[in-house]
Amino acid sequence: MKQFDELILNEYLDGTLDAATRQQVEQWLAESAEAQAMLADLQHTFTALAALDDLPLTRDLAAAVVAQIETEETAVTPAWMHLLLGGQLLAVMGMIIAIWPDIQIRLNSSRTILLTLMTQVSWPEFAIGSRLAAWGTAAWEQLQFNPPTLDLAAGQWGLLLSLAFLAWLAGNRLLFSEDTH
Repeated sequence: MKQFDELILNEYLDGTLDAATRQQVEQWLAESAEAQAMLADLQHTFTALAALDDLPLTRDLAAAVVAQIETEETAVTPAWMHLLLGGQLLAVMGMIIAIWPDIQIRLNSSRTILLTLMTQVSWPEFAIGSRLAAWGTAAWEQLQFNPPTLDLAAGQWGLLLSLAFLAWLAGNRLLFSEDTH
């Protein structure tokens, strides 16, 4: 029999073993006096524990844990945290506004480089390859890729920024939290 221990015997006494393992444990018990002694010791321990009366708790931990969870959930965010988060939002918006023209320039230069590479590709060994390259180049030039621009009216910008701000507040648990002052 492979390595059996007290855990297997505990499961045997609890009746949680599958049929094959239970049969192996019973065979091990029939062959080993040490296993029989361990089983008798565990049965004696279980009987002694079952005979003990339940002691009343001197301190109710459940109430303390529930109270701690409730205070953590309804903790008030300090005022400096609101200022910090607002500053983060303004910094991100400022960086986007500052970087946006550079992003558009890079998109245009990438388009120019890609078109140059597409027109220089030639596969003289394969007639179909050169036809595919010519077709791909023509198709790419027909796309007339323009970098994305956001051209919205002032009211639409306001709505868009308001929705982004609300999503940001909700994500930082500032919008839908219960502040008890």
